[in-house]
Amino acid sequence: SIGYNSLFIILSFVKFFLAGWDIYARLYNSNGTAKGAEFVVNSTTAGDQMHPSIAINPTGYFAIAWEGKGYLDDTGIFMQRFYPNGSLYYPQQQSKVNDYTSGVSSNPSIVIGENLFTAITWETHGSTYGTDGIWLGRFVYDSLGLETKVNGILTGTNTNPKANMNNAGEIAVAWQSSNGNDNYDIHYKRYNINDVNYSTQEIQANYYVNGIQSNPDIVITDDNRIAITWQSNGSLVGLDGIYVRLLNIPNYSDAEFKINTTISNDLSYPSISLNTKNGIYKNDFLVTWMGTGTGDATGIYSRKYNINSGYAQTGEIKLNSLLNGSQEK
Repeated sequence: SIGYNSLFIILSFVKFFLAGWDIYARLYNSNGTAKGAEFVVNSTTAGDQMHPSIAINPTGYFAIAWEGKGYLDDTGIFMQRFYPNGSLYYPQQQSKVNDYTSGVSSNPSIVIGENLFTAITWETHGSTYGTDGIWLGRFVYDSLGLETKVNGILTGTNTNPKANMNNAGEIAVAWQSSNGNDNYDIHYKRYNINDVNYSTQEIQANYYVNGIQSNPDIVITDDNRIAITWQSNGSLVGLDGIYVRLLNIPNYSDAEFKINTTISNDLSYPSISLNTKNGIYKNDFLVTWMGTGTGDATGIYSRKYNINSGYAQTGEIKLNSLLNGSQEK
């Protein structure tokens, strides 16, 4: 993840001999030089800590969420916040995010605002009826409010949530939902970090419903314009690939469109980010994905678009220079 003054942070989860998995992080300058050594993120070291998510605000404070074992839950969601120099922010220990502990909570996605208000979304499975699905937790003024159930459809499987938050505190959450059917669709919903009673309706993002729509990612600008990306597989020849839909754009037809120019059924794990300057969101967004493209059958590719018009600012660009082996997320 990248933050102010082009500071960026690399996350990993590491397992040592006869020990569990832990979450590690390391800070780097924009020129690639390290700012200090790697450090352990989780304060509970018993059991396994895995699948971290990171977010940085415009002033360099960052937050990390992960799934694992901790206080009052062996399979829960936990979080730590940090100063820009990597030291722990109050409280100086990991915080448990999820209230329901009967099932397995996993796959967190975290965002942090300029005022350090923090939102985390995750999925829970194997609990009592009605508690499976996508959840949202909010830290406001250093305290965790009650978690909120995101998906309104209780049948089927809801998984792979992603969250984003603008500087006004509007939270956008996207996830994939089977709706009780065999295929998956992409759903999204909006919340506000300050108002637990506010939410929009649950909306299906994809119009095209053949095949499986999965692995979404989402961004929201300060004036609530939204871009959602996802992968589509198992549909007709030529229609598989990486898709984007723009929402809340004045005078714009909001149908989804395919962004990859290489026709392949092996394109996956799209990620989307907004262009920012001094913490202010601009009009361009970048989508990256892994798969087959010009110059590499297993590479990393990207394309930039304007969020107001949907016009491509670049063609499909290969990012990796090394061609040996597979380049993956």
